[in-house]
Amino acid sequence: MKNLISVIITTYKRDQEYLKRAIDSVLNQTYEHTELIVIDDNGLNTEYQKNVFNLIESYYSNNSINYFPNEINQGAQVSRNNGLKKASGDYISFLDDDDEWLPDKLKKQILLFENTKKKKLGLVYCDYNVITESQEEIDIKKVKVPEYEDQTAFRELLRINYIASTSFPLIKRECFEKIGGFDTTLVASQDYDMWIRIMKKYEISAINEPLVNYYKHDEERITSNPEKKEHAEKVFLKKHFNDISKDRKALGEKYKKIGIYLMKQNKNSEARQYFKKSILNEPIGIRVYKYYIQTIYQSVVS
Repeated sequence: MKNLISVIITTYKRDQEYLKRAIDSVLNQTYEHTELIVIDDNGLNTEYQKNVFNLIESYYSNNSINYFPNEINQGAQVSRNNGLKKASGDYISFLDDDDEWLPDKLKKQILLFENTKKKKLGLVYCDYNVITESQEEIDIKKVKVPEYEDQTAFRELLRINYIASTSFPLIKRECFEKIGGFDTTLVASQDYDMWIRIMKKYEISAINEPLVNYYKHDEERITSNPEKKEHAEKVFLKKHFNDISKDRKALGEKYKKIGIYLMKQNKNSEARQYFKKSILNEPIGIRVYKYYIQTIYQSVVS
């Protein structure tokens, strides 16, 4: 019997055209043994919630769509965890409400799970297309994800989130049963946190072809507030410091990132302290010296 895959879409204040595109891309998968769970985070009786309900109703003949509205807006991570509680599949995959899967996405990932020689494979990620939409044009960029040997994969993940968005992986259900759901105490990078936690107990593999269209458009999903990003990076580093501090390059990268967000707020003195820490851990990173000098210049002219 085929393994059941639970697909979880969380949605909040999303244009119905985008949400329909995401839903259709799930229903059009060539791997058909799936259930689709839509978690509506707009809050009951809001205009957005009514619109989502009407959209789901338009799929009246498709019994594989399960619709669950949150009473109030709870955020993407709580909504994903709510979806996990409703899921009954052997495998779990998430899809952001403005992204789109290519038709063979689940089929190719499940085949890798079924044919792998890895004893503890828990997650399969993939290449993807970044599609930037503007009023003038549509730009498509193929992103090839790296794949590392098992002994270096975790170290490289600590340096950079190469698994990337939650729209990309297919994950064994037992991973969540063992390590829990998304950390709702984190301000950002909850997906990155999840990949690190999974990799501490499981192996991962990649499909080296694009299976997802990842859209970037005017309704940007990630906050551009550098103060919030600074806080989020500090909280993330504190949580994973024991692992990150074992690799100087990873630690240097995290210090540099915090320094950049501080610099964007004109907190130049504190930014320099983080750039110093970055240089001490990763002295060959040329760009961080440029940032350090820039904070001195900004302090002089301000």
